[in-house]
Amino acid sequence: MPGGPTGNLVPTFPQSVETQKNLYRDVKSSNNTKEISNCLWYHFKLRREEAQAMVVNDGDFLLRQSLSSVDDYVLTLRWNATVLHFKINKFVQRHDAVNSSTFFVFERAYFDSIYSLIMYHMENQIPISVLTGALIQHPITRQTP
Repeated sequence: MPGGPTGNLVPTFPQSVETQKNLYRDVKSSNNTKEISNCLWYHFKLRREEAQAMVVNDGDFLLRQSLSSVDDYVLTLRWNATVLHFKINKFVQRHDAVNSSTFFVFERAYFDSIYSLIMYHMENQIPISVLTGALIQHPITRQTP
């Protein structure tokens, strides 16, 4: 297994309980990456240009599915007045012919779900990239019906 933290982290933010419920509703502690569809900061198949227009302030971020690479996810964020796009790297570790584990990472810390990866960086204010020092701080939520 790659080095670094693994597991599901529970979000704790200095926001009202109602705000937390709205931003992170229905998210359970499971390893299923489809959980991110319950997170309001996940915008599904949002075009790159639309995502760029939505992150206005430093620290604003959203997650979207890559339109150019099937099964890949991209974190779009604004940092130092620049919009950045980070592909979430996915690694599959084969244990044997039948069993495997999947891990997600930006640069250093590996997690068993995209949700855990995002929450780790946001909750602990760990830069997404050593080169840019970019932090994710303010989730940009999608419209809900």
